[in-house]
Amino acid sequence: DISRPRIVSALDTPGYAEGLHRNGKLLHVADGEGGLHIIDISNGERPRTLSSIDTPGYAYDVTARGGIAMVADGKAGVQLIDVSNPLSPKPLRDFHSGDNRFDARGVDFLGSYALVAGGYSGLKILDLSDSSLYTSFSISLISLGCVL
Repeated sequence: DISRPRIVSALDTPGYAEGLHRNGKLLHVADGEGGLHIIDISNGERPRTLSSIDTPGYAYDVTARGGIAMVADGKAGVQLIDVSNPLSPKPLRDFHSGDNRFDARGVDFLGSYALVAGGYSGLKILDLSDSSLYTSFSISLISLGCVL
């Protein structure tokens, strides 16, 4: 009943759950100092942690697609993590702009681009078109707005 929501289950994480992204029966959780956690939600009343991977910074947000999770990892930048095997996530690549004000707080995919909320350094747009290496890196610094 939408007028009386109730908690049907809970799962504690070691960090501070900041952001999440559902991908089918899997939930990716950005868990602050706890890194990235992958949770099986196939039974909504019994979620269970499948795996986790520590990240070098503070995981604020996460999005995932095509077996790749992208984590906004605060001052440590953006972490790309191979989650194609949810039982064994593996780091792929990290991105940092070199700007000491850069503080990755939010992430999303837009086609072959990654959109990153970079704190005081504004919006960063990463080019992920070379998906075989995830090494192509271009930045658009946008402080007050963006036209795409």
